[in-house]
Amino acid sequence: MARVTNEDCLEQIGNRYMLAQFASIRARQLLQGASATVESKNKALVTALREVARRGIEVDADVEELQERSLVWEKYSDSAS
Repeated sequence: MARVTNEDCLEQIGNRYMLAQFASIRARQLLQGASATVESKNKALVTALREVARRGIEVDADVEELQERSLVWEKYSDSAS
């Protein structure tokens, strides 16, 4: 994979908010010494996105909680527009 795109990642995780949450959590794990599941010479966030795109990510997070936050954010962003 020469370049990771958000479309590649969104195929694995349904919406952008959850993608950002998962990627940031995984990037923090990588920075704290977790082993990457893909080969990458990039920074932690790009490596995390590559893992998402290749389905190599395992994040210790409550998916339902992230979905709830996503719904709240969507409602907030709709009302702010």
